[in-house]
Amino acid sequence: MSVDTIDVMVHLIGEQVMPNLLAAFQFRPKYNILIHTERTLYVARRLQKSLEDRKLHAELRQVVSNDYIDMVRLVSRIAEDYRGKTIWFNITGGTKIMSFVSLISAIKDDRIFLYYNYVTQQFLLFTPRRDDYPILTTRKLNVRLDIPTILTAHGYNLVEFRRSEPEAERKLAEFIGRNAYRLLDRCNLGGWSGNFLQMVLRNYPKICSESVKGIVETIREMVGEIKPPVNNFLQGLWLEHYVFQQLSPLMDQAFYNVKIVSEGGVSNEIDFLGVRKNRLYVVSCKVVRKKATSVYKDHIAELDVLSKLMGGTFARKALVTATRIGRGSATRRRAHEYDIRVFDISTFRNLRRQFARAFNLRN
Repeated sequence: MSVDTIDVMVHLIGEQVMPNLLAAFQFRPKYNILIHTERTLYVARRLQKSLEDRKLHAELRQVVSNDYIDMVRLVSRIAEDYRGKTIWFNITGGTKIMSFVSLISAIKDDRIFLYYNYVTQQFLLFTPRRDDYPILTTRKLNVRLDIPTILTAHGYNLVEFRRSEPEAERKLAEFIGRNAYRLLDRCNLGGWSGNFLQMVLRNYPKICSESVKGIVETIREMVGEIKPPVNNFLQGLWLEHYVFQQLSPLMDQAFYNVKIVSEGGVSNEIDFLGVRKNRLYVVSCKVVRKKATSVYKDHIAELDVLSKLMGGTFARKALVTATRIGRGSATRRRAHEYDIRVFDISTFRNLRRQFARAFNLRN
């Protein structure tokens, strides 16, 4: 049985679209059969659209959830409909009953079945053999999805985004980011709120130590070179710029200041979106005082939900904030519950390295 020629791939549709999407893009069968339940019909339709956008055939077949007999009948019909064709089964998704019936059918009819391992980025291919366990071979994933493709597969579309910066804004954001912790430490304002930089520029001699005089004067000079509205940049847009500068080299593709809309017309804004090895990275940037714990509490839950909606359970998410967040703080504990990494102002000078270490990003 050659792994280079495949006519039909049967995909079992669960809540996560990525294992089936990647398998179809990797092996590019002539026909993709998407077996779904009533509950996962919306996932199947999104996958069908993504495949058809890439000129890949995709048809839907519905089965009654957890009905063994119905699944057996459906698999038998597929075998009859495509008699004489090479049929593979992708058993990564779906329900246990769907996987069980597909597995038995593949072994009985001497068909290859596969499983996608997201951790190793490999497909495990199992070739049945008589009176023994199937032979296992592996195929390294060679597909690289972009951000729009991942969003479309999850029911979202890009409306607006930025992926380059004017030189003056880039330089100013980098300078502020690398000196932010020192300014916070040497200026007596009780925390980094939205108007922190404006207050520093207006009242420097009264509220800041002499040791940051050069930093303040440089910022004042650089502000005159950026395009208006200057206040928006100083109040928080600088942090989005800085995060983009620091994190985009780690990604295969990256956008910032992103606006998306769902199939139902619901709009959302994301500060930074990146994709690396088909995994979506969603980063939120916050400029808010340390005491505003209720803001962080609600925001962390929202970040978790939106990340899963846009990139599935494989998405990674992070909060970058221009203030100090203590190691044992309620904010960090809550973020840990949602598997969200927190990068506070103390990490800014080495944000790229800290981010890479936190998410184990190696070349």
